[in-house]
Amino acid sequence: MVARVTTVMGWCLCMALCQVKGSYIPADMNRTIQNLLDHYKIPDRERFNGHPIFPRGPSSGDLQAEMIYMSAVLQTYDQLLNQMLQQLPTATPTSASTSTSTSTSLRAQLSYLLKKITALRTQYYRKHEELLKKLQPLGNVQLTSTVVQSKALWELIKVYQEASSLPDRLELLRRRRRQAQVKGH
Repeated sequence: MVARVTTVMGWCLCMALCQVKGSYIPADMNRTIQNLLDHYKIPDRERFNGHPIFPRGPSSGDLQAEMIYMSAVLQTYDQLLNQMLQQLPTATPTSASTSTSTSTSLRAQLSYLLKKITALRTQYYRKHEELLKKLQPLGNVQLTSTVVQSKALWELIKVYQEASSLPDRLELLRRRRRQAQVKGH
């Protein structure tokens, strides 16, 4: 009994002291976010109005879809932080020292967050960002153009065939993986 309690306490201590890969936010990053929130204050009724800027992604259990969604969210954060940096006043020799030091501090904190987001994107989401870049022109298709409409109709047979065969190919791939796992065990 004592050995079991000791083991459980050891595991609890280990889990409390060790970071869990993928779910750890560095203390510096957390502190930086809190400092920036003190500067970018909004009323609680606006912050918690039930309409998050980034709603939860796909919850179908499809990891690839979640990775693509998260890649888009990180890309948006990259753009947002860059915009916030551009909106900060630039230091001038005649400006007050307190506003200059505040601006410099905010710039450093935003740059730090931008660096962390960029590192995460390049380390884990590069492949998904390439896919997103290929998807962006689809949002700019001129739907009212008769040339676009005619070309789209011409391409529809090929696109429809590819789209309808994709689920079958995915199922075949899953089946092969399951068979390989069964043979491997």
